Amino acid sequence: MLPEPTHKTRVIINTDAKNEADDQYAIVHAILTPSFALHGFISAHFGTAKSATSQNDSHEEILWLLDLMSLKGKVPVCPGASRALPDAATPVPSEGSQLIISEAMKDDPRPLYVAFLGPLTDMASALLEEPAIAQRNVIVVWIGGADWPMGGPEYNLSNDIIAANLVFRSNVELWQIPSPVYKKMAVSYAELYAKVYDKGPIGKNS
Repeated sequence: MLPEPTHKTRVIINTDAKNEADDQYAIVHAILTPSFALHGFISAHFGTAKSATSQNDSHEEILWLLDLMSLKGKVPVCPGASRALPDAATPVPSEGSQLIISEAMKDDPRPLYVAFLGPLTDMASALLEEPAIAQRNVIVVWIGGADWPMGGPEYNLSNDIIAANLVFRSNVELWQIPSPVYKKMAVSYAELYAKVYDKGPIGKNS
C-alpha cells in the first residue's frame, strides 16, 4: 500500500549530477520511491577543475534524465550556486537556496530532509540568508567527508570547505555519510546490464 500524502517523507535532492555517474541513479531512485514527497532537485556545482560551468552542467543533466523518464517539467529543478562560498559570512544566493528556505519555513509537522550528493554550498547559503531555518525541523543528509571522526581530504568536501565548516558549526541536524561508507555502495557493469539496461530509455542510457 502506498503511504498517504501527509505521511510521505519530505525530500529535496541537491546533486552535482554531471560530475560522475552515481548521482543519476540516486535521482531516478528518488523519483521512483513511493514514500517520498519530492519537493525538487537542486543542481550543484562541482568546482572548476572539470568544468567552468559545472552547476549549469548538473542542471542540464537533471533535465536530460527527466526527459528520458517523460517527466520533464513535472518535477521542480532549481539551479544552485554556481561557485563555492567566498567566505563564511557571504552567501551565494540561488533558486536552490530559496527552495530550501521556503520548504524549511513551511508549517508542516514532518521533517524536511535535504540530501546533498556534492558540496554543501546551497545549505550554507540558505543558513546565511535565513538563519531561522537552523531552528526548524530540517535534517541535512550529506554524502561527503573522509574517515570519521578525524576527517581528511575528500572530493565533495574539497569543492566547498567553507560551506562544510559553516553547516557543521550550525544547529541544523546533520547526518554525515563519509567516504569509507559511501564507497561500499558498488555495483558491477554486468549487474547494471542484467537489471537496468532493458528498462526503457533511462535504462539504455545508464
